[in-house]
Amino acid sequence: MDDSNPTARVQALNDAFRRSFVGGAVVLTAGVAAMPADLRRLLLRKVRAFEAFDEDNDPHGEHDLGVVEIGGVRYFWKIDYYDREMETLSPDAADPTMTTRVLPGKQAKVVSPLMLRRMLRQGSRSPYPIRSRAMVLLSVKAGLRACEIARLDWSMVLEASGEVAEVIAVRDAIAKNRSGRRVPMHPDLRRALKRLLRESEVPGPVIRSARGGSLRPTSVVNWFAALFAKLGYEGCSSHSGRRTFITRAARNIHRTGCSLRDVQLLAGHRSIETTERYIDGDTRGQRRLVGLL
Repeated sequence: MDDSNPTARVQALNDAFRRSFVGGAVVLTAGVAAMPADLRRLLLRKVRAFEAFDEDNDPHGEHDLGVVEIGGVRYFWKIDYYDREMETLSPDAADPTMTTRVLPGKQAKVVSPLMLRRMLRQGSRSPYPIRSRAMVLLSVKAGLRACEIARLDWSMVLEASGEVAEVIAVRDAIAKNRSGRRVPMHPDLRRALKRLLRESEVPGPVIRSARGGSLRPTSVVNWFAALFAKLGYEGCSSHSGRRTFITRAARNIHRTGCSLRDVQLLAGHRSIETTERYIDGDTRGQRRLVGLL
């Protein structure tokens, strides 16, 4: 593709990513033409480098594309498989107000209660039904990312007595951006983990491969992609459960006395703006709201 048309170039890569990485695709959108010419050229060079990137080399599904100075501003480029976005950071990366996200990707669809029941039913028919149920609930009821599901260890969900705890301790070592957190255990998830514990080796990973070792994040991504494909759910991915968790939590904060800050902490987001982008709108609720005005 001719580099003189960067928007078309990125759109072509967008289509290629969708074909290559089912469910966990990085989605680059158009809008590149509005960038300064030198920034467009940088983007194209970095995207070419990414085309040859092997995700299996990175346990967190992220790839740093380097730092470059343009017009006196240092840009830090990173592509993220799981949040599906490319972002630039200003010179002060520690200041969240200085972070500008560009080229936002298409978000995964939220899972409805009926869809969740069908997911669990489909998982019960798999060769590993107890593991399948735990994977679905870790995503939908705890909001874990694919990389966190893959790296979750029994020591993070068990009490010292060996009983399943009431809180998941997501450690920095397995969380994106080392955003460790404590997530209260949903009763359905706790029951599923108790069943899984009875047939598991402790210590070790909660979700094991068929050979007994840890799963790769890509394996979790592909597992969810296959599950949604069997159910015919288009637009869903391994991130759908996480978006569902965040959306439902946000819609119920008024019932518990919590705030969006609490949802941010449960999600492990650095900024509340990121949490807000995850929340799916409710069209019917919006109509009811406007009707009350």
